[in-house]
Amino acid sequence: MRSVAVVIPCYGYAGLLPEAIESALEQSEAPKQVIVVDDGSPDDTVAVAAGYREQGVEVVSRPNGGPGAARNSGAAVVDADFVVLLDADARLDPHYVEKTASVLEAAPSDVGYVYTQCRYFGADHGVTSFPEWDAQRLLRWPFVHVSAMLRTELLRRFPYDERVRPGVEDWDFYLTLAEAGFGGVLVDEPLLLYRKHGGESRGDGLAGDPEAERTFHQILRKHWRLGGVRHALRVEAYYARSAVRRRVGAPRSRASAMAQPVDR
Repeated sequence: MRSVAVVIPCYGYAGLLPEAIESALEQSEAPKQVIVVDDGSPDDTVAVAAGYREQGVEVVSRPNGGPGAARNSGAAVVDADFVVLLDADARLDPHYVEKTASVLEAAPSDVGYVYTQCRYFGADHGVTSFPEWDAQRLLRWPFVHVSAMLRTELLRRFPYDERVRPGVEDWDFYLTLAEAGFGGVLVDEPLLLYRKHGGESRGDGLAGDPEAERTFHQILRKHWRLGGVRHALRVEAYYARSAVRRRVGAPRSRASAMAQPVDR
């Protein structure tokens, strides 16, 4: 019989945390564990999570280290076959565990995770149209959300790189799995409810950030083997041209900054 854990890292979202916890507890297939990881949060995250201890929720506290470190800390105490990493400001559809775990359980061993579409709520509304999994497409576009149903042993073998900037750490993680030969399967239903905060765009979460281009460059350089030498050379050539444009003050759109280096 398969078993599932839901790990919920939290930093500064004590007011939203109950929604995430309750969405995990109210699954049609009950998870074996629900674990809240307090990432050195400055609010009352621990007290809020502790209020659910009688319902079996476990609480792990650690110094602040960012989302990757918090997910790794949660993975260390998981005692289940599969794990979902749920952001503290997001929610799971009541059938998320049942539908994704059944697909992952039946999948070949080189399928490391199952992901879904997202339904936006909060400051924006809509449904994603993420594509079927493809390693080369993933190198061009981080379309797999953080809350995929994962094989726990893969999360332990290939932990999140805690040095990677928040915002792209999950993309880096899935590219690492792809390099190791593990792919994903799409369940084409909006089973993850993803909260949109005011001022947030529907892009990669780095819009308007002057460090965004450098961050993407670092990720693409790190995983150049996945795209091959030709791809690596194109990435380097693009960023060399981009550096020249920055020096001369030429305008550059966000779309070109994010899309051009990896278009084929």
